[in-house]
Amino acid sequence: SCHAHDLFTACVLQNREQASSMDPTGLSNAAYAFGQCFEVAEVSHLRYLQKIFRHIRLASIASLPLFLPREIVGLLKTYARWQITFDCGQLCKVAERMLATKKHFDLDTTVNGLYCLALLMQRNAIRSGAETPGSSKAAWDAVA
Repeated sequence: SCHAHDLFTACVLQNREQASSMDPTGLSNAAYAFGQCFEVAEVSHLRYLQKIFRHIRLASIASLPLFLPREIVGLLKTYARWQITFDCGQLCKVAERMLATKKHFDLDTTVNGLYCLALLMQRNAIRSGAETPGSSKAAWDAVA
């Protein structure tokens, strides 16, 4: 219906505007909240959710130096759970942040973070058909 399209378009635009000024906790929470929408979303809504998650991902990468382990893992968990695309190059940046903050990870966040990172890396490898040499060194170092 026409009204649904207008509503979802407004949501995507509002999300893009707000995501750029959210802190890491807000971005991680927004990803989780919008992830729950997959439970009830119709197929026609998926394209809007993909755009929302793209905005959240881009804003997260832009503010990645501010992310702490809990926020990193929260973000990765949502993207892994709902099988949301996370660009390989951007995923490597997340892995580099994990390495930079590794002394702040406890056992639970380490296990969850590495598991989600591995799932996302595996999905990227399957989507691309093969790993690009050197493209995921930081990601593999984080998992090693």
